[in-house]
Amino acid sequence: MFETVTVDEALAKGKMMISRPLMFIQVLILAGFIALNWQHHHMWATLALPVMFLSIAIYRSIAITRWRLWAFENVRNVHELKQRALKIGLLSPEGGFWEKLEWYSREDKQRLAIIAEKFKLDDLVVPDHTTTNETRIYISRVSVLIGAVFLAVWFGLGIYFLVRGEWITVCFFFISGALIAFFSRKTFIDKSPQIIINDEGIKTAAAEFYTWEEIGNETVEQIGEGRDAKVVLAYDCPGGREEFPIDDLDTNVDKLSQLLIKYRQRSGKIYKYQKNNYLTETGRRLTRTS
Repeated sequence: MFETVTVDEALAKGKMMISRPLMFIQVLILAGFIALNWQHHHMWATLALPVMFLSIAIYRSIAITRWRLWAFENVRNVHELKQRALKIGLLSPEGGFWEKLEWYSREDKQRLAIIAEKFKLDDLVVPDHTTTNETRIYISRVSVLIGAVFLAVWFGLGIYFLVRGEWITVCFFFISGALIAFFSRKTFIDKSPQIIINDEGIKTAAAEFYTWEEIGNETVEQIGEGRDAKVVLAYDCPGGREEFPIDDLDTNVDKLSQLLIKYRQRSGKIYKYQKNNYLTETGRRLTRTS
């Protein structure tokens, strides 16, 4: 088996085959739902949501099967590929609802058995010369812009009701707007790096600098559910388990996860409280290549 595809290339193809078509299906059917309601065809509109779910389930079960077989046959570092695919939602957790909908023929299952043998091998570590010795991550300019637009609209509504003389409504918009601006002030005025990752270790705006020997089980994960859900950079350190939110930062789950792996590998350090049993985020030991 000759692996000629990188993990990044496989994930990019997965997004083209799975994520974007699924988004298109959702937008198309929701547009139909709105149009049918607009034309007062409510009976047909009620069918739009079941049709959307069924379409997504059928397309995903076909597309994910094709992509999984192609990607894991052609990528060498299958542990890294699986971990990153799970993080960005291309793959669903083992035993999950969406995985149960995946369909494989007898021939596909034979190919999966061959792929399973690859998971017995350690991932290769190829020295990375593209990542700088230090990466600084700041609050996203997009988050700042969205916040500014929201406040402008909010205070604009306050001015509108002020002109109309509706004083109770005016008070609501101006007082709540002032509170929102106060509690969001860090987003607008803080220009310092929120996360610093380098060859020596990690520092966040909420925690002191820790070396790679003092850090363990580093990952980027979602905590909480529903409206309370947030994505955090999490790691064990002498101060306990550090969890730093990254939703408003100029990074994403996959990008930050890759930085953690690259800087950990480059440092050559392992968690000093787990020296005899340290595993990478992918759950496998890594084999270095020159």
